Amino acid sequence: VTPTPPPTIVPTPLSDVFGIHGFTLSLDPNSSFAASGLDVSGLTETEADESQGILKLNYNGADVIFYWQQNESSSGSEAQVEAALALLSASKPTRTFTVISQGEVSPDGQGGIYSGFLSTATGKNAGGGLIGAWQCGDTAFTMTVRGPDATVIQIRFDRLVENFKCG
Repeated sequence: VTPTPPPTIVPTPLSDVFGIHGFTLSLDPNSSFAASGLDVSGLTETEADESQGILKLNYNGADVIFYWQQNESSSGSEAQVEAALALLSASKPTRTFTVISQGEVSPDGQGGIYSGFLSTATGKNAGGGLIGAWQCGDTAFTMTVRGPDATVIQIRFDRLVENFKCG
């Protein structure tokens, strides 16, 4: 009797694509949502769904907060960015946040805006980030990418914007 070798276990590749709530967000091919510490939860409800939710992850050295919700008011991307910066400021009361740049983004061909900010605190290293906002139909998307390294922040923000797809 010839012995049978044990079966080879083939690991399931870690996905670099998140696409379960009516949009698709992709990371670089050498990254994965599982390795990023992905946390998905509801924004206004307990669980995330197509109408609302929040993703938090560390994307190769940048902290990312990405949320979506129904755009029930006539407020546009500028109001979304202002609200995101106000929330960030409230969550870090010992830091001062200053807008240092603004411009346009167009994830999946949708018009949107971004603001760059500097984050400082007495006796601590400066940091910063980018906040982007846009709409797809009736859904408003807001993304904050922050960290200590401006180059890393810019690269991760650009990749996420480039790799975003509406439903």
